[in-house]
Amino acid sequence: GNALSVSASASASVTRAALERNQAVAVFADDLASVQLADAVVRGTRSAEAAGEFGWVLGAETGASLEVRRTTIAENHEVGVQVHGAGTSLLLEDVVVRDTAGSEATGGNGVGVGLQDGSGRLTRVAVERNQQSGILAGGAGATLTLTDVAVRETRSVTDDDRTGRGLELVFGIVVDLERGSFERN
Repeated sequence: GNALSVSASASASVTRAALERNQAVAVFADDLASVQLADAVVRGTRSAEAAGEFGWVLGAETGASLEVRRTTIAENHEVGVQVHGAGTSLLLEDVVVRDTAGSEATGGNGVGVGLQDGSGRLTRVAVERNQQSGILAGGAGATLTLTDVAVRETRSVTDDDRTGRGLELVFGIVVDLERGSFERN
């Protein structure tokens, strides 16, 4: 199951931790909860046994906030970091998200950082060797600020031209990018 699940306006702060080989979603926040994670390594999150889905590292929805600093997120399935829903927010500072593979059930996805209908701020973040999209963001009213971000070597899921995207923006999101590097995607 989850290493940490926070909901109903609760908050958690985790510093200097290793979260390894958890199942479904390593850290999950919803319903106006907040999570701060710093100086951590989160890796090897496995899909849920029954359906072979998820394998996410960090997930937040329904107005939750997620703040991650000085952390490595590696070798997970489907999505490294996923934020979904109006009022939901994400802050990543000095973070590496790498080697996110597709779903164990379908082989699809493999997104490093996903943002839908929320707000995100990524500062000094490297997104490397993920499958399908390094950063996938969208939603009318959603915002994303990228500062000193590098997205490298995003792999394709298949041979079609919709995969292997370094930065993929959809559905009306507003993005502000200052100093970014996009290589070999």
